[in-house]
Amino acid sequence: VSVYTEAQEAVERIFADLERGVPPTPAATKVVVAGILNQVLNSRSELLLHSTYLKVKQFDRSLGAHALDTAILSLVVAVESGVDPALYEYLGQGALLHDAGYVRLPRNLVRKRDECSDSERRLLEQHTQLGITVLGDQSGFHQEVCRIVMEHHERCDGSGYPRQMKNQDIAPLAQIVGIVDFYDKMVSRRGGRPAMIPHDAVRQLFLVGERGQYPKPLVEAVIRSIGVYP
Repeated sequence: VSVYTEAQEAVERIFADLERGVPPTPAATKVVVAGILNQVLNSRSELLLHSTYLKVKQFDRSLGAHALDTAILSLVVAVESGVDPALYEYLGQGALLHDAGYVRLPRNLVRKRDECSDSERRLLEQHTQLGITVLGDQSGFHQEVCRIVMEHHERCDGSGYPRQMKNQDIAPLAQIVGIVDFYDKMVSRRGGRPAMIPHDAVRQLFLVGERGQYPKPLVEAVIRSIGVYP
């Protein structure tokens, strides 16, 4: 899918710039989101299949690849769950940049984030605030985008971070990116950990819904959205 390849190249450029301390512009991310959104609205199963295929092949995915796949599935979920189309652009931008803060943390730590100590985990959890710093005070990004970067690890039951927010206090778009991020990490190989098969990952999604970490209608929308996966 050429759209996917183009988007991937653009996202890798955004992350390469971030590594060099050059913040992304709203204009650059808008272009990527517009391309993805067009595909999502017209031939989403093709796009999802392609991203699944690449996930299986890649041994250690870059932050950019994870960002792109999170953006694609977040937009599919938004369409499935009846999110106001006026918010699609902000959702896509926030999904692309949700892990931007990781560029400020030691790379080896980010790589092994599944098997780290408590103190390392606390450091990794700072990526949400660092993400806002990386975007810069005068970034020009909409508040909805900044809230996704800041709140995508918050959980409805207050078990998330950085501020242990609950239920309605968490931005709905941040919840979409949060649950998609959770799913994408499960079905990706990382470090020494094999990828979970989608069937098992869906069971984990049910469980976070049962535990009240995400609203059940959102969990159901995510499961419907990945129904087009092989």
